[in-house]
Amino acid sequence: MVSGGGFEEIVIDSEICSKDSIDTVLNGKHYNKSVRVHKTVLEALERLLFKAFQQHVQVGFSEDKAKKQLENFLFNQKEKDKSKDYLKELAECYFQFKQGVRQGK
Repeated sequence: MVSGGGFEEIVIDSEICSKDSIDTVLNGKHYNKSVRVHKTVLEALERLLFKAFQQHVQVGFSEDKAKKQLENFLFNQKEKDKSKDYLKELAECYFQFKQGVRQGK
């Protein structure tokens, strides 16, 4: 475990976990609570990363368009192939962006 990185403070300040139980969560003694805490933090980080991605690729992307394309893909057979191509391109761009962030770019 990396200490001093601020993880504990984020978890406590956001009230995901209490100050009294943070040590047992981080060392795995409360396994289910530990998994819940880490999943919650991961979800928050993914949402922040996707918001940064949205700002990074402003051209040709809008949240409304992505939602519409997803609806078409799921429920509209006529538009399925076009929507599939758009969603595939969006996912590829996002994963490239994510990889760049991991590499510090």
